[in-house]
Amino acid sequence: MGSGGSTSLGGRITTVKEKKKSEPRKLKVTDYTNRPLPARFGRAVFASRMLAELPPPPTTEDDGQYAWFVENLDRPGEWEAYTPDVSERLDAAWRGGQRECLILSKKKRICTVDLNAMVQMAAGSTTRSRRVKRVEVEKCGDSTVREKRHFSPDPFLEEALEDAGRGEDMMANENGENGCHAEEGVVGEADNADASRLPCLLRSVAAHSITPYTLAFSSDGRTLLTGTRGELLHWDLETAIVLTAFDLKSSTVLTAAYSSDGSRVVCGGSSKIAWLFDTNCPDAQMTFTGHTSKLYGVDFLAGEERLATISMDKTLRCWDVRTSICMQSDECHTAPIFTLATSKRCDWLALSGGDDHVVCSHDFRVGSNSVTARFCGHRKTIWTCAFRGDENQFASSGMDKALNIWDLRQPSEPVLKVFYHMHPVHFVEYMPHDRGILTCARDWTVRLTDAVTGEPVWRVKAHVGHVFRARYHFGTRMMATGGGDGHVNIWRYDNADKW
Repeated sequence: MGSGGSTSLGGRITTVKEKKKSEPRKLKVTDYTNRPLPARFGRAVFASRMLAELPPPPTTEDDGQYAWFVENLDRPGEWEAYTPDVSERLDAAWRGGQRECLILSKKKRICTVDLNAMVQMAAGSTTRSRRVKRVEVEKCGDSTVREKRHFSPDPFLEEALEDAGRGEDMMANENGENGCHAEEGVVGEADNADASRLPCLLRSVAAHSITPYTLAFSSDGRTLLTGTRGELLHWDLETAIVLTAFDLKSSTVLTAAYSSDGSRVVCGGSSKIAWLFDTNCPDAQMTFTGHTSKLYGVDFLAGEERLATISMDKTLRCWDVRTSICMQSDECHTAPIFTLATSKRCDWLALSGGDDHVVCSHDFRVGSNSVTARFCGHRKTIWTCAFRGDENQFASSGMDKALNIWDLRQPSEPVLKVFYHMHPVHFVEYMPHDRGILTCARDWTVRLTDAVTGEPVWRVKAHVGHVFRARYHFGTRMMATGGGDGHVNIWRYDNADKW
């Protein structure tokens, strides 16, 4: 009947108007398969091996002074500073990766400080254990010190306020200060012999009107999950058609993940709530409430009967997916937490890292104090961490620009520490064969680093602005990046060297 028609009802002629179906939303796409690459981004080059022999970049920034405090049981909410000698002893044990340290209290009692659970226990005493913390301090007018007051370096704070994700450091990159020059080893031509060994930009998708803060591939690699302020989209990688726009009210999405079969989506952000969705339904199936500050990490644990969340409220929580009940809450850091990595092999293992410059490993089987080890090797806030495929090692990075590789059984020092990015690193991810690590940073670039030798492999100028996420999918051989220019860029990377 076309757009309308008529029918006879009891001798009356009634006009019937068909309801017009709404057109699916299609994201704006710029295709680069048959056109020259843009001048300011999209070009990949092999990295110079000389960089591996250079010392880390110089810094004039103050590392800060740290001290140890113990909970005052007589005055709830107050803390007492340990003596300088005890603080030095605790710091040496902490940096050495020890699990416990014996100290002499002010009352001349021998006490044990558990450096994983961060509690002090007095030998032979019936009093309850006292919480312990290590924090940055500043000197008072006299000879004493107090906990330093400062704002946490929220990874997305600047972008949440300014949207663009570009500042003075971006202008420096535009002038070539990061050493990434367009004329150096440019790759982008189809007949280049090394094309299979470098990523090639296929298209740029305007997924959101402002910066996309999170990005994830579905397990089959056919769809992407991207989020920003007030918006989380599940969209088709090939057609750029939005399949589901999830209803988030006004929350800014800072973290999101698919379930292993792609049937569910979990996300969190500025509203302090985690949501669980059916991938094909815009309305939330379940909400998880309890955090008191923004969520920067949420993901399923192995088996997907539980999920973990981390927040700027310094806590990691473990939830029952069926009931949305919080099964475990652990204030495991002394400062806001910004990164979470969950195990895909067992339902009790996770990593967290944050503003206290520490990565914690967690075993949810041991109770409320789930920390089993603390990894100290970063000088500044940690923004990202990721397990290797076998989960015996993991990588971490953040504001100090260092890429640290750790053995999960040796928390005393990293196995490998390299510096290649010129600005803070937002995201790390192991490649499918566990031989390489993808990183992306505020210097506009995505880099691939050899996970065994630490040598640089290639770099690509991925966006005109900070690069917040870089993800690779083994099955489709596609890489997706999200940046401060508001776009999601799609790359072909055959990974011929099997990184």
